[in-house]
Amino acid sequence: MIVNPDRIEVRKAAPADYGAIRRLEEQIYALHCAGRPDIFKPGADTMPQGYFLGLLDNAGVTVLVAEDAACGRVVGFCVLKWRDVRHTPMMQPCVILHVDDFCIDAEMKRRGVGSRLFGAVKGCASQGGASIIELNVWEFNTEAAAFYESQGMGVQLRRMELCLPEADALYQTAADDVKLVLPCGEYRTQFAQMLAEFTSRHEEPLPAAVRLGDGNFDEMLRLAHRHAQGRELPEGWVPDTLWWLVRKSDNRLLGAIDIRHRLNGFLRDYGGHIGYGIRPSERRKGYATAMLALALEKCREMGMESVLILCNTSNIASLATMKRNGAVLESEGAHDGVPIQRYRIALKPQAAD
Repeated sequence: MIVNPDRIEVRKAAPADYGAIRRLEEQIYALHCAGRPDIFKPGADTMPQGYFLGLLDNAGVTVLVAEDAACGRVVGFCVLKWRDVRHTPMMQPCVILHVDDFCIDAEMKRRGVGSRLFGAVKGCASQGGASIIELNVWEFNTEAAAFYESQGMGVQLRRMELCLPEADALYQTAADDVKLVLPCGEYRTQFAQMLAEFTSRHEEPLPAAVRLGDGNFDEMLRLAHRHAQGRELPEGWVPDTLWWLVRKSDNRLLGAIDIRHRLNGFLRDYGGHIGYGIRPSERRKGYATAMLALALEKCREMGMESVLILCNTSNIASLATMKRNGAVLESEGAHDGVPIQRYRIALKPQAAD
């Protein structure tokens, strides 16, 4: 859908907007569950109707919606909370506008809608006598942080944490119960079921190597084996080894990861050494982190000293998986207009110059 920012109208929310705002709130919460599964629990109702109506009735709160005037669709919203600290002894007198929630429909991002809505936030602050606009953004949400910086915001303070060993229990449980196996006929039925899960969610199965054979399972197995040997490679491809992640306790196929033996120009810019995917029904259980860790061991065995992994900046779950395995941001760019980040994971200490 093409959206002209000039036809986006920002207005105060009304009770009738609840359904649209709840839908957007669910998008926000899904990002947080993916980015910090150790903190946020999937399925929580973060915008009950009573709470929403209470916000509208609260004189200290302003709720704005961004609406496409052409069709009446709500494509963004924000919740603003006013703080008057003019009579607080320890603070300089001022009024602060705190952005408690700010969400743009995932389908409408990078089309000027966010800037339009944030412009309205600035106008609201000015009209209300606020001298500061503040908000919180999670460290994993790099896309949001970049957007706020583009609107002129800067870092006010840092909230730090120390994750104690027991906080890694979810990942450790997953890591202890999984293994990598080479593709084989034993998982024929499970493989079809896994692909069906992706399709039912209108997702492209990942990594791309699982789509070899155009739906023919036996051809996929044959090509995967040949590609690992560097044979029958399509033009522009490099040798790669496809691995499947299997849960030991019940032999369930959980996902797949593809290791490219070397990089060419395209992979260096847009693909990286590794691509992976976890079937939708098994996500947010620590399996992606465990799978990547196992794959990195395979890379070490192959003699690699480091691996390059690329990710869309909006894929918060994948970014978290990479960072848990020691990924360090190397550079940023874009592919087909979508912002991407390139991360490097060192497998061996770099040799001294």
